[in-house]
Amino acid sequence: MKFKGFADSPGATALINSSGKINITGVKSEELAKEVGKTCVTRLKEIGYDAQFNEFEIVNMYATYNFGFKINLMKLSKDIFQNIPKKKLHNKKNKKPYISYEPEIFPALRYRMEKPKLTVSIYHSGKIIISGGKKMEDFQECIEKIEPFVKNWKTQIN
Repeated sequence: MKFKGFADSPGATALINSSGKINITGVKSEELAKEVGKTCVTRLKEIGYDAQFNEFEIVNMYATYNFGFKINLMKLSKDIFQNIPKKKLHNKKNKKPYISYEPEIFPALRYRMEKPKLTVSIYHSGKIIISGGKKMEDFQECIEKIEPFVKNWKTQIN
C-alpha cells in the first residue's frame, strides 16, 4: 500500500510493506518522517487496520551539498592514485575501493568514508551527494572533512 501527499510534507511517500514496516521517502527531517509515520498509522486505523506507531528507526538518509566551485576530478583522481599507497585505497574486509573515478561509467568520483560510514559522490560541478547516513551530524562531519580536501582541486574550467 502506498500513501502520498501529506499536509506537513507534500513530497513525502510512504510505502507500507506486508510485514507492517513503513518506508518513508521525500522528507527533509527526522521530525517530518515521524509525523508522516504517525499520519500513516492514523490512516490505517481509519480504514480498519490495527496499527501502532513504534520502533521508529532511520535506516538510510542522503543529502546533497554544493561547494560553490567546480572541481577538476581528473587531476584530483590522478593525484590521489599517485600519492596514496595502493593498499590504502581498498577496504581490507570487502576489497571495495575507497575511491573510484571512471568517467566513462559514472560522472562522479566516489569516495567511501569509514568514519562516519558514508558514500560520497563528488561531481565536477562542485555538488556532492552523500548517502548512508543515519543522523544529520554524519553529513555535517563529512562536509567538514571533504571541503578543505577538494578545495585543492578547485578549477575555473566550465
